[in-house]
Amino acid sequence: FFSSPSSFSTFSSSSTFSFDASAASAAAAANPLHVEGPVRTALVHACEQILLKPSMFFFFVEQVGVLELKVSHIARNFFMLAFVVSQGIQQTTRTYISTLLGAGRQRELGTVMFRLWVVNFCGVTLLAHGGLLYPSWLAAPFFDDPVGLDAAAKTLPIIFIAMWLYSGSSVLLSTVQGSGHTRPALVIELIALVAYTAVTVQLTLIDPQPVWRIWLVELVYFGLMGLGASLFLSRWDWQSKAL
Repeated sequence: FFSSPSSFSTFSSSSTFSFDASAASAAAAANPLHVEGPVRTALVHACEQILLKPSMFFFFVEQVGVLELKVSHIARNFFMLAFVVSQGIQQTTRTYISTLLGAGRQRELGTVMFRLWVVNFCGVTLLAHGGLLYPSWLAAPFFDDPVGLDAAAKTLPIIFIAMWLYSGSSVLLSTVQGSGHTRPALVIELIALVAYTAVTVQLTLIDPQPVWRIWLVELVYFGLMGLGASLFLSRWDWQSKAL
């Protein structure tokens, strides 16, 4: 679907990826920061765990009310459907981008990125379309009162739109990471995380809003992540970095 297996086998056989321990040690001695890329990547994921883990979000939502907390827990379960597909696509994107750049096949990058996004988009839509088409039916088993059911029915479409946005922004950011530009990827995610936290505080503690409006923070996060990655990929010469 993305590229013929023979082309990748040819690339693997014609390219040198053997690991020389002595050379690596010499490089480490000459440049102690040679591992800064992996360190930055690890830092990004650490920041995600600190700022985006459910306990932080739910702590703020709980200050608004018990109903909002219950709806958010149910909405989070539906939101996890997107990660079933997207987490795998992200890793695949990083692998394909780094492989194509290493082989000097930059002309294929656009096509591969588009196809990965299509797979991601279709997978998310297939697993989570109910959040947009029949949210009340999905939420009905969890609520006996019409107030809770109405709140959940308004929240699930927001979750589905966020999943769609995530399917695109995750491919873009993974492209940045796969091209070896870990510093820009770190900056993009940190900006999105700070904005996410600030908007969450605004919608829960400073000016409490209905739960479906609180969940708009997901659009802020994924929107900024996609925007930042798009700006980088369109304005910087990211394809020329040696891998």
